[in-house]
Amino acid sequence: MHPKRPCSTVGQMVALAALAAVLAYAAWRTSDTPLALDYAWASHVATAAAETGMRAVTVDEAHAIATSFSHLVLDARKPSDFAAGRIPGAMSLPVSDLDTHLPALAGLLTPEQPLLVYCSGAECEESLELGRILIQSGYTNIALFAGGMAEWTAAGHPVEQ
Repeated sequence: MHPKRPCSTVGQMVALAALAAVLAYAAWRTSDTPLALDYAWASHVATAAAETGMRAVTVDEAHAIATSFSHLVLDARKPSDFAAGRIPGAMSLPVSDLDTHLPALAGLLTPEQPLLVYCSGAECEESLELGRILIQSGYTNIALFAGGMAEWTAAGHPVEQ
């Protein structure tokens, strides 16, 4: 019996990996159901918001909310991002410091208080997390602006510093 040479084993592994990649690509191209990599983040956020009891809002709806002062607007980003620019009238409630800030804010709010939460943009998860925590804390009227500051500024809306 002859031992296998390391070079032929490595070559076989590379060939097998390449074949697997080609087959996976072919399956993806012919499938009606997209792979997770092809999944739209905005759809994920909207679905997650609905599943937890939040209403997802568009940039136009967020602008109407912010300019009408119908909701308390909460920025879930870290304090340095908040200081660099925010939706006018927003309050900072960073998810990273929630234990510090939420108790102080809780005394000012009723469970039915309309709240709008946002973060950096469509790929940011802080606003979704903040909304979930607020719902778990008993708040029932939460709107999630998943487009965040990226969509807000792209739409040409004013930024407060």
